Amino acid sequence: MGCLPASLASLMCDQSDSSVQCCHNNHCNLVGSAGNQRFLRNEEEATEMPDNAILLGVVIGVVVVGTIVIASLVVAALCCILYRRQKRKTQHPVSTIEATPTPEVRCTAHTNNNCRAILPQSESIGSLIKAAMFYGDPLSPLVQRSIAQQTMLEKYLTKGGFSSRYIGRWREDRVAVTVFSVKHQHFWTNESTILQLPLMRHDSILSFIAADTVFKKSVNHLYLISEYHRRETLREHLVKSTLEVSEALLLISSLVSGVEYLHSVLAQESRGGVVVKPSIEHCNLTSQNVYVDKSGSCCLSDFALSVTQSGCVSGCGHTAHSDIRYRPPEALAATTTDAGFEGLKSGDVYSLGLILWEVANCCLVQGEDSVYSLLYSDLLDSEATPTRDNMMRIVCEEGKRPPLPEQCSRDENTRLVLATIDESWSSSPSQRPTTQQLKETLQTSLLPAIKWQVSVDKNGQTVYKQMTS
Repeated sequence: MGCLPASLASLMCDQSDSSVQCCHNNHCNLVGSAGNQRFLRNEEEATEMPDNAILLGVVIGVVVVGTIVIASLVVAALCCILYRRQKRKTQHPVSTIEATPTPEVRCTAHTNNNCRAILPQSESIGSLIKAAMFYGDPLSPLVQRSIAQQTMLEKYLTKGGFSSRYIGRWREDRVAVTVFSVKHQHFWTNESTILQLPLMRHDSILSFIAADTVFKKSVNHLYLISEYHRRETLREHLVKSTLEVSEALLLISSLVSGVEYLHSVLAQESRGGVVVKPSIEHCNLTSQNVYVDKSGSCCLSDFALSVTQSGCVSGCGHTAHSDIRYRPPEALAATTTDAGFEGLKSGDVYSLGLILWEVANCCLVQGEDSVYSLLYSDLLDSEATPTRDNMMRIVCEEGKRPPLPEQCSRDENTRLVLATIDESWSSSPSQRPTTQQLKETLQTSLLPAIKWQVSVDKNGQTVYKQMTS
């Protein structure tokens, strides 16, 4: 214990008025006074700062490197996706509609029924039909699905044996919509398959647009969408109209032309090679299944019962004809299968002859005409659906046919129509002319005799002006 001179005061660890403590370790004399404690803390912080700076640098480096790695992976994934898409397009080229961009596809995760192809807003029903007729192919499935999903039903028209008919709207265009129930899905499948066969585009065949399943109000509806005609069915047209000779000939020639095209086998070069349209038998020809377009020509519709040479779904053919009045004798007698595929064609000719009679019966010839009447209305109750037994008795056993209209026998051209009708509804299928023969007869003997000019008046009605050559 003692005191040191002032020059050696720094060697003291602690100093008070009464004592001095000394030590021999490094910096031990810094512990004690407040000033010495601050010096110690400053020196400790100075030694810790280099460690914190290194840690911060490491963290920043990891973040930067991680960001670069993630960005590189995203860019690589996008490049891979684009490459695969381009490769897929090269291997499976997508046909376009009039050189429009390939539709993008948008699908939900719930069901494929909600997939829709995005069509350019400039597309219309007319342009789609024009493109389909040019290529001879139906629209692609995605385009059909898009149209079906976007079509709204506007007005109920009528109910048939297997479906209901509506006027619908797609964008700004009206369309005809036939809605099948799931119960009759096989008929919907058959008709949509027939209408999408190669080269099934003709002026006298109702233009097919789309077929798809639409889910509404917890129920699946089977849509078949076709071109809409402002006029009505042939039967409705005949009930309301008295036909000039030129108008009747236009209906007859276009109808025969449509059935002849249906029966023909055609082949044509296409983008994918040679495509072939097989011979098709309608098997359900009635004046209710024929439409009249704005030009006054006939368009065939309703192919649910149609048959090709390769067959059809169960329940098709003339024996399932929706209107028993139009069934040929061999179908009433259930002997159609014995005649084979060619027998089905002659069955169409028989039904065609009855429709031609309906047209001729409403024809105005030399100031005389007659009102529309159902087939065999003089022998059957016109309000009741005849039974098969009644039709068997009238058509097969008694061999009766509707009476030929007397006024048509006074004109050279309509007289030829009557002869054609009489040949078409022969009891023997082998005695009936083919549709090719009917068409040639009309072209060589009937059509050159009369020319007509079709125009539309201010009220939107079609006007026929007859001109004798």
